[in-house]
Amino acid sequence: MKKLLSVTMSVVIMLSCMLFAVPAQAATQIKENQTVEVVFQRNTSLKQTFTYTMPEGGYFYYKVVPKYSIFYDIDGIPHQDTGLYLPETKITYNYKEYGKTSVFYGSDWRSPSYCFKKGAKITISLTDYTDSSTESYYDLTVYFKKTKNFESENNNSKKTADKLSLKKTYTGLMMDGDIDYWVFTAPKTGKYKFSVAEINEGYHNTFYAYKGSKKVKSLYIGGGDGYKTLYKAKLKKGQKIYVKLTDGANGEMYKIKVKKA
Repeated sequence: MKKLLSVTMSVVIMLSCMLFAVPAQAATQIKENQTVEVVFQRNTSLKQTFTYTMPEGGYFYYKVVPKYSIFYDIDGIPHQDTGLYLPETKITYNYKEYGKTSVFYGSDWRSPSYCFKKGAKITISLTDYTDSSTESYYDLTVYFKKTKNFESENNNSKKTADKLSLKKTYTGLMMDGDIDYWVFTAPKTGKYKFSVAEINEGYHNTFYAYKGSKKVKSLYIGGGDGYKTLYKAKLKKGQKIYVKLTDGANGEMYKIKVKKA
């Protein structure tokens, strides 16, 4: 009898879990310049996720636009309202979170810019706290900006440093905890000048120049300063100069160029 009661209770518990469990939502693929309507309805997951695959040669950002919410009164009559906000959105890559924030109606919000290695799978998540009487509607769009001579992740060591050539201007993007390396190999003996610029107003960073393992120069520069000379020296043919940046902020853009001095 006890065994029968135990089996019966196990079945009841299992059926209860099946009835009341909220199924996990699989991430939806999203492409650049594609706008997806994200709807939080009654009895839907409070968190919706989207997967974006990183292209090569540029950076991306995304926008979330709160559109409206619908509130159902006690009689089941719907009422539309624009006084809403998204409590949380963020991206995640390799279990690290970036740019967690809230988005308010009418704010024209956009995320910081991001760059990861080609083929990286980035998760964009939106979280809302709708109750059983409310529905919320948002638009999500991802934008990719292809950029000439853009850095290629992962360039976070001397071994994986991006190459610098004469008569070209290169663009890089720093993120939280990011490290970027660039390397110039002198094509022949002569004098060379390395110039750098911080693009974003209100941002600052320190550029470092290395000859082999020896640090030969550092330069603190801010947005609005224009191009500054990081390093100028005579190099023998084949000598390498490395340029390093570290501890940037999300969305921090910079430029590097090398020319004969």
